[in-house]
Amino acid sequence: FKTDCSLLNADTILSTKRLADSGCFEGYNVVYTADGEEASANSIRFNDFVIMPAGFAETEKTLRAAGFEVKQINNTECAKIDGGMSCLSLRLPI
Repeated sequence: FKTDCSLLNADTILSTKRLADSGCFEGYNVVYTADGEEASANSIRFNDFVIMPAGFAETEKTLRAAGFEVKQINNTECAKIDGGMSCLSLRLPI
């Protein structure tokens, strides 16, 4: 599930069209990944930034147009073993 979507704020989700078409995000604003850039859905929100894997220019443009600040991280090596942004993050309770 988290491979195909990311929570961007309390009411906005970055998602692949495939997952969003299931209807599971009813009531949320959905920002769609660009066709062919579905892997970019595995991003994380940290403070004011959406941290996403590098190489997904169209999805980055869409996120910026939606008002999000984006930081791209080269994830090429980790992606080879299915490591996405959510897998590579450590979140600690405050």
